[in-house]
Formats: sequence, structure tokens, C-alpha cells
Amino acid sequence: RTSIPQIMMEELGADWQHVTIKQATGDAKYGDQNTDGSRSVRRNFQRLREAGATAALMLCTAAAKGWQVDPYECETQAHFVVHKPTGRKVAFADVVAVAAKLPVPKPSDLKLKSRDKWTQIGKAVPSVD
Repeated sequence: RTSIPQIMMEELGADWQHVTIKQATGDAKYGDQNTDGSRSVRRNFQRLREAGATAALMLCTAAAKGWQVDPYECETQAHFVVHKPTGRKVAFADVVAVAAKLPVPKPSDLKLKSRDKWTQIGKAVPSVD
């Protein structure tokens, strides 16, 4: 249960100190929802990264619209969207409502972090179990 959000937040650019994990209640109609034994991570690692990167791009796009800049000039860091050329930044909370109304980007539009840029994946954090 800890690894799944950790993978997503890596690409999202979220700060683990500000992340709250809430376990959803399972429902038999969705089949086996067990997450022990790292099966969920092994089967869904790429999809989890893409989910986080999708949210990050949507947040960047929302901020970029307000700044009238290219969203690919922005990145997410510690719960902020940062415009790299100017250093201007805005909190996720300030753009999330706009981001939620944007179309979901295609996987081909995503730019996943390279392994050498990971700050959360593979790092020990307290378990949320």
C-alpha cells in the first residue's frame, strides 16, 4: 500500500510529507484487490508512473495557461508547479481546480523522469499499512 502512492507521487512531484493515503474499501465485484507481495507494483509500475505524470502534466498545463507559457517549460516539485525559465511557482492547490477540467493527456505526451532523477522510488519511507 505504500509503494503504489510512492510511485505515483514520484512522477507527480508531490512531497511525501504532505501526502495522505486513504485505503479504499474493497468490493468483490472488482475481483481480487489484494496488494500484498508487491504484485500490484510488478504488474502496474509503468501505469502508476504514467498516472502520476498525467496529473503532473495537467497541473503544469493549468499553471502555464495562467502564465501564458508552454507547459513543457514547467515541472512539478514538492507540491508546486515551477516555470523553469523564470523560477515562478504556484502551489498544486491553487491550480488543481483548473487542471481537473482539462482533457487527459495522451501517454505519448508524457515525459517520465529518468531513473537518475528519482527522489522517492526506492527510498525507505514509513509504511502506511
